[in-house]
Amino acid sequence: MHINQETEEKLSIRGCAPPFHCTESTCSESTNPDSAYTVNYCCCDSDLCNYALQANVLFITIVFAALLGL
Repeated sequence: MHINQETEEKLSIRGCAPPFHCTESTCSESTNPDSAYTVNYCCCDSDLCNYALQANVLFITIVFAALLGL
């Protein structure tokens, strides 16, 4: 999350949108004047998103296992 200090405080949310929200493999920004936040999302196929998530979980598991082994 990011707070934009330019004109007023706006909450910025970044992440990967679910595949059904995506029509192309690009990053997009969604703003709503009535809302207090800006949403930035990257459209990508689910395999790429799932791979990134699995890689993070695998890394955490390996680090945890290494700490237990010490």
